[in-house]
Amino acid sequence: MFADVVRLASVLDIQRTRRLPFPGQVLVKEGDSVYTNDVIAEADISNGVRVLNLSLALNLPPEEAEACVVRELGGELQKGDIIAQSEGVISRLVRAPADGRLMDVSCGRVVLITQKITCQVRAGMIGQVSEVIPEYGAVIQARGSLIQGLWGNGKLGEGVLTILDNIQESRLEAAALEGVERGRLLAAGVCLQRDVLDIAVKRGAAGMILNRMAPELIKQAVELPIPLIVLGGFGPGQPDRKMLEVLNAGAGKTACVNASEVDYLKGQRPEVILPVENGDLDEELGFQEEITVGRHVRILSGEYRGWVGEVTACEEVQKNFESGLDFLSAAIQLENGKSINVPRQNLLILG
Repeated sequence: MFADVVRLASVLDIQRTRRLPFPGQVLVKEGDSVYTNDVIAEADISNGVRVLNLSLALNLPPEEAEACVVRELGGELQKGDIIAQSEGVISRLVRAPADGRLMDVSCGRVVLITQKITCQVRAGMIGQVSEVIPEYGAVIQARGSLIQGLWGNGKLGEGVLTILDNIQESRLEAAALEGVERGRLLAAGVCLQRDVLDIAVKRGAAGMILNRMAPELIKQAVELPIPLIVLGGFGPGQPDRKMLEVLNAGAGKTACVNASEVDYLKGQRPEVILPVENGDLDEELGFQEEITVGRHVRILSGEYRGWVGEVTACEEVQKNFESGLDFLSAAIQLENGKSINVPRQNLLILG
């Protein structure tokens, strides 16, 4: 049986493809060094369309109305510019109702694209451009530690990683933020208070990495101007010993956070990347892997929801659980030494 994978690697060659959804301009070249918020590609798109009836406005048949257009297709227009005019006893004019571009003239009508927005793709990590995708984007690579989370607020950021004393599992209090320097990426245990998030922003934090967070803080977290990533989930749970080791190893170094949403189609999760130059590379894993003996896992539901442990056995015969349902089970040895059996579909691989 397969389960979703949340990567937790001490040393990994990390590659991420960043691309526009439609053609545009790539702003980097192969070999360039990039930082988290660097724009690597952008494209202008229009999201407003205006159709003007020339035939009606000029009181002429469609073919004659089209012959009165005084602007070239594709030309830029400012609000009030003359698009078409007819001569006669009474001169008639058709002006642009807004800034835009003349895109089409047909059937006695003109089509204007009236609003333009710029779509940008950012690097999302500190690294180097290993490949340029013409007109669309680039592939960014780096070697480092990788910690993926379960939820992010959609923001990007980087800063010097600072581990707060309560990273283990205790509540993050406002007092823990006193004296924190601006531009720090703060890693903490459990956040249950709204004011703590506001204080972190006021203190100039570059971002927040939380083991767990109260679910009622999600709306506030989404509105924060800084990235926030939740590694372990919401509600009660247990910190992962390996996760703490990786974070502690990166303390005092510049790390980056891409607090993206989970995207199963792209195999994308919110993640923290910590710089590492040397060390043996960890195993390469996909977005999903088979649950096997030796896997490091997190339990997603039940009495031990949020706990982590190691798979010691996978039974091939279905077992009846307290819910009254039968499932294939796995034996898990928790980090406190206790052994339990849980349905395999309630497991998340940490690796």
